[in-house]
Amino acid sequence: MVVIISCVFSENASAQFFSFFGRRSQQEYQQQPVELTPTPRPRPKPRPIKPPKPTPKPTPYPAIPTLSSRMPGTWNAADGTATSYGGLYGGNYWDHGMPVGGIGTGAIELYADGRFGAASIMNNYDSSISLSGMVLALSVKTYSGGGKATLLCLDSSRPSLQSPALANLPALQAIHAQAAWPFMRLENLDFEPVRPLKVAINAWSPMVIGEEKDSSYPAMVIELDLTNPTNSPVAVGTELFVPNVIGSGGSRTPGDSFDVWPTMRHDALSTDSLYGVMMSAVSVPATRAATFTGTMFVGVETSGVLANRILHRDLDESNVSWWKTFESTQRPYASGAVPPQDGETWANVASFDSTKHARNGAVVGASLHLAPQERRIVPYIVAWHAPTIYPKTASNPVLKTMSAVRWGDAFQVATDLADNRKLLKSKTAAWHRSVMQSNYPTILKVRMVNDLSALVTNSVLLDDGRFMMMPSVASGRGIAGMMSHRLESYGFLSAAFPRLDASELSQFANLTDEHGNVPPMIGDIHEGLTMPKEFATVTGRVDLPAQMVVSLVSLIRQRHNTELGKMVAPKISAMLKQMQKCGDFSVYTVDTPTSGTSSYGTGIRIAALRAGAWLSGIVPPDKMKDHNRHASDSFAAQANALASDYATKFLRDAGIPRLDTTTDASFASALAGDWFLRGPLQGMRVILSDSQLAAACASLIATHITETDASGFGFYPVVNAKGVGLPDVVHLAPLMAQLIAEAFIGSPSADLAMMPMTRLIRCEWSMSDPWRQPLRIDAQTGKSVSVQGSPATMSSWRVAEAITGFSYDPYSETLFFDPKLPNEMKGKLSVPVFTPMMQGWLDYDVEATSATLTVQAMNPAERGEYLIKRIAKGVNEQGKFKGEKLLVYPQQLRPGKSYALMRKPVWIELE
Repeated sequence: MVVIISCVFSENASAQFFSFFGRRSQQEYQQQPVELTPTPRPRPKPRPIKPPKPTPKPTPYPAIPTLSSRMPGTWNAADGTATSYGGLYGGNYWDHGMPVGGIGTGAIELYADGRFGAASIMNNYDSSISLSGMVLALSVKTYSGGGKATLLCLDSSRPSLQSPALANLPALQAIHAQAAWPFMRLENLDFEPVRPLKVAINAWSPMVIGEEKDSSYPAMVIELDLTNPTNSPVAVGTELFVPNVIGSGGSRTPGDSFDVWPTMRHDALSTDSLYGVMMSAVSVPATRAATFTGTMFVGVETSGVLANRILHRDLDESNVSWWKTFESTQRPYASGAVPPQDGETWANVASFDSTKHARNGAVVGASLHLAPQERRIVPYIVAWHAPTIYPKTASNPVLKTMSAVRWGDAFQVATDLADNRKLLKSKTAAWHRSVMQSNYPTILKVRMVNDLSALVTNSVLLDDGRFMMMPSVASGRGIAGMMSHRLESYGFLSAAFPRLDASELSQFANLTDEHGNVPPMIGDIHEGLTMPKEFATVTGRVDLPAQMVVSLVSLIRQRHNTELGKMVAPKISAMLKQMQKCGDFSVYTVDTPTSGTSSYGTGIRIAALRAGAWLSGIVPPDKMKDHNRHASDSFAAQANALASDYATKFLRDAGIPRLDTTTDASFASALAGDWFLRGPLQGMRVILSDSQLAAACASLIATHITETDASGFGFYPVVNAKGVGLPDVVHLAPLMAQLIAEAFIGSPSADLAMMPMTRLIRCEWSMSDPWRQPLRIDAQTGKSVSVQGSPATMSSWRVAEAITGFSYDPYSETLFFDPKLPNEMKGKLSVPVFTPMMQGWLDYDVEATSATLTVQAMNPAERGEYLIKRIAKGVNEQGKFKGEKLLVYPQQLRPGKSYALMRKPVWIELE
């Protein structure tokens, strides 16, 4: 089966780029695939039966501390959970939250203490706005009680709500949070007004593998999970306060910042199943300020509840006038009565225009009765719609977001999501559950899912299908598109959303000039994606053309598309020629500081030359211009000579590497070229032998572990030998640690490879930021704070690929399988696998010498056939397959089919 990807771009060349994906028929083979009769598996030897150990009583949450313990909030780095305590117990809460939103839509953070905080929902990609006045409230009345109400956040964090009326209301003393993106759950909400209910908050947004539309809702779902554990009925009321931030936003450029729009309109809107308030700006001219305007909607699903709403709320009011009513009746006003508004009497109209209040908001709620032992879910939906990006310079192009062509306003977004909420949650939970229930090390799988938050915090998706990741929203000044470290970072993106990955790559291909100069970015999102002058012409960098060549050739091989290869061959030839201008072919190490290029540049240049040699062997000679008819041999000879030089100069005696002194070229990056040939270019000749790679990685990891600084970040001095400050290294540190893990996981000491990454995770949790949020709001001042955030965080998925040793090369129709398991996995694999063409489940047992792949689904973006003719463990430094097994009959990958990859005592048969 071969992939067909169709993307719509603004330039004809871009559309052409992906029109060359073709089919390969099964008739190309002399023999049609024939199902093989499954071979009976040998029975394992009986083991002596041991008496079961007594199961310890689970203690899922820390006990609420006594007054004297003053226990601070804590993170559990092993499972990604957090417990925050209120002022009564020491007052500890977190300044970072988990972002919830869709691809290219921006996000809203939910903090571990129950508050909602930094938001990037109004095209304010790199300058967050505060939703600190957004919070849930709950009222509970038992059969004999008088009713009590509370805010569902910590009492110690109430001042940061930036609302005088909310600062004095009752709040909670402890919250237990578990965030595994895109799901976050707050529970164990401890305070007298909540009792006797069991209360939890679940926040999430849809993220469906292979479905860009289902994954790009500009909205979040907040589900209030209520359980009545008693034998008596309980009356419950809940309200959601949401501030109107329309018009807030800007960029990090001085002078390009805007406050809320002065004239707002709040409309009462509802359907048969959704009830709420839509907020919008009135009379907005088509200027830069309009970029940050649009509409917001807050609503509650009406099934089984009595919904209510307050159209307008002044965030600066001194008190919540209806709180006592809410405590006693579980509603802010009696049924049929006129809702309160700023203490005034007004008609129950369908809309409200605000001109006198600078800070506006709305309230939507629901009341219900819970029978004894009953559990109910009350779903809220908060949606936003910001359709247009006007440039800072009026003459530059105006951009439209994907939301502009799918919905007319935020109410339509919310209605669409409400109609499909259960199905979308089921699809989102399916892949998420497969990761969380796998037997990957817990700290790795929690890291893998949380790292994917970069898909919503660092992404742009436009109406014509153009997609870009933003390398650093905090310091990148609106830069969209990232070529540096692209391959290392995009493991999940290329597998789960291959069309988005191809979209960004095609834009880079279109921007590469005839001389092979590759831009480091696509453009400035705040200037209509025009290229800043300082990036218009970039020369002298070997990494950009090398990354581009490897990316394009990897794409061609994955799609088995020679026609695409013919189309891009001239540009690839120009890029290879441009690489030759970047320095000679010697290796730059700390011992030879003036010769040639760096070990990082040398490694990725070798990978690019081998990719070019392969391409020139399958396309007509005239397509590889500037090179002779024997371009393939020429590229291969250059790569081989450079690889020999690399191995002898990079490695000292006993395989200890010489290390560069620059951040990008040091330590783990020095192995990037070899990783390219073992990962994206799997099937090509590698640089170092397995023993050389193992020795080099052992030395690197030992350095990472032994060198420490005062902050406890054991690899900051290592990653950054020049002593650059912490903010400049945060986005590189995870990449370096994970590159080491990826490369070294293939050696006999997989456990040692996990140490740098595990150490990094624990340090990040100690800094209260497991999501490495690029934007946040200071809890005390309410002001935007920037820290480094990068798509490089997603490189943790490459570690999982290294553990499984599983990949598929459609061009050679080879399935690679060579697992290397940390001891924690106890000799077994039970994990999901994601590739650009399919999703599956992999089971492997070292002791039983058996492995089975079950194909669960083919990517809905793909068409055609994928066949397996060969299964191998990999390719060695001589370019020969390791552990190769040629199948008698090619086998087709199909959903629902299981394939036996290994049976004792021989490799490899397919069922």
